[in-house]
Amino acid sequence: MIIARRYRHARRLQAVARVLVHHGFGYLLGQLGFTEYLTSYRRRLPHGLDETQPLLSRGERVRRVLEELGPTFVKMGQMLITRPDLLPEDIRSKLAKLQDQVPPFPFTQIQSLIERELADPWWGGNFSLFPLAAASIGQVHRARLYTGEEVVIKVQRPGIEGIIADDMEILYTVAQLAEKRTA
Repeated sequence: MIIARRYRHARRLQAVARVLVHHGFGYLLGQLGFTEYLTSYRRRLPHGLDETQPLLSRGERVRRVLEELGPTFVKMGQMLITRPDLLPEDIRSKLAKLQDQVPPFPFTQIQSLIERELADPWWGGNFSLFPLAAASIGQVHRARLYTGEEVVIKVQRPGIEGIIADDMEILYTVAQLAEKRTA
């Protein structure tokens, strides 16, 4: 069953592998036994950091990995910040940026959704293209109603439900493999 899940999510696992290798964490793939399924990355694993990437602190590289991997991993990083028993301070301090400095998704990804869902007469159509804040699952935009009233609208990241479901299955698989390898 573990292997079936691994193959079902092969594309996402390859994306995860690519990000880990790029930020110098490719060795984790070997420790979890993923290299046999990700042959295109096997020859790059011993090299560590991508040569084009500037040398960054371990905490900064972990933060960038989580941001690149998306909402599920950003949320996981946000939770890990609260656990000094699991992560050292140098990593937790860099992950703190995940609380309020997550890169926003482009307005073009949500424009049709907003127009479709907010087509009611109360809606003024005056919607800020730039978010006030962005988080792991959504972001907020300033808007103005027909009445002139200023409001803030929270918009969920497009396709977030499917992304989280797939990532949770992958994380479950990784946890099972880690448990087997460390037991």
